[in-house]
Amino acid sequence: MADAPFVVGGTPTLSGAMAIAAATRAAAAEDAAAALAALQDWAERQHQVSGEFVQREQRGDGRVRELQGVFAFARPDRFRWEVTAPFAQVTVSDGREVITWDADLQQATVAPLDSEALRQGPLAVLVAPKELPRWFALAQHQQEGHVRRWRLQPLSQSATVRAIEITLADDRLHTVRIEDAFGQVSEIVFRSYRAEVPPHAFVFSIPVGATVVRSGR
Repeated sequence: MADAPFVVGGTPTLSGAMAIAAATRAAAAEDAAAALAALQDWAERQHQVSGEFVQREQRGDGRVRELQGVFAFARPDRFRWEVTAPFAQVTVSDGREVITWDADLQQATVAPLDSEALRQGPLAVLVAPKELPRWFALAQHQQEGHVRRWRLQPLSQSATVRAIEITLADDRLHTVRIEDAFGQVSEIVFRSYRAEVPPHAFVFSIPVGATVVRSGR
């Protein structure tokens, strides 16, 4: 009986080994595509969300700080990120411009919203799920019971974010871990995650008498 086309004496031939490797790569690519599609499908359902967060930042020099606050998000491009401790700071986007309010300085910084930068940053998965493959590649995917984790890496070499890890638990956003180009690592744990936003979450009225700095115009 003749040997199989890719086997000689029970040992795969070079062409056989190459075919097996190609099939393995194709299967891995299909698995990665399916995993990324699952993340996109989940994100598409997150039309508006809000909750609380605890953010632990480890800077490149080894210093660590912890922030607490509340957040809200709604498509398209509206968000509120409000730090309540250990200091007070609010960043709000109404979809057109971004206002950052520093209570200690009594200063508001106002700038046009950069939609492209938003889609390449930590909020990318919520902001524009369908565009994820344009900006990110899936580096790793894990699933253990009701917990799923995706590690995304930017396709652009000039991106300020080096990697984003997104963890879901019971189909809810649990943790986002961000590694930036400056060696800083931030891990954000979300609490009280819910599919609704408070009224006027994306409106911020600058206090009378505050310093206003406008940029990017």
